[in-house]
Amino acid sequence: MLEKLAPNPRPVNYSARIRYAEAGVVEFQRWPVTCGVYLLIESGRYYIGQSVDVAGRFASHRLNPVSCKFTNPRCVLLASIPTWSVPWNQNARRRLVAEARFISAALAMELPLTNVLTLFKREKLLGQFSDLACERERLSRALQLLGAQ
Repeated sequence: MLEKLAPNPRPVNYSARIRYAEAGVVEFQRWPVTCGVYLLIESGRYYIGQSVDVAGRFASHRLNPVSCKFTNPRCVLLASIPTWSVPWNQNARRRLVAEARFISAALAMELPLTNVLTLFKREKLLGQFSDLACERERLSRALQLLGAQ
């Protein structure tokens, strides 16, 4: 028998601003374990993701390219999310919000994302955030760093 799922008592607040660490945008070479949001690029296509270990996640994308469908992508750390002084569940929420903000900025910039997004989710993300200047600037820097713009 199917059980009814209870609504999430604490839904993610996607309107919250995210404070990124000062590290800035850097292309992947050999990073230490870094929690944050990343951009993959290959053949003019892009994928935005988040992870508690961006370098490890990048390696898994290269070994098993299921979600992004890339074979040999380049990776840029868009923003590291500080993990200190916050409980684990708050860090997870921050990563989700940061990823949504970067995806929204990329959609507004008309980047051809390979992220799986329904039309409803695309429209929701495009109207979700009023100020994405920080994310747009970081995406622009990443594109310049990769020679994509």
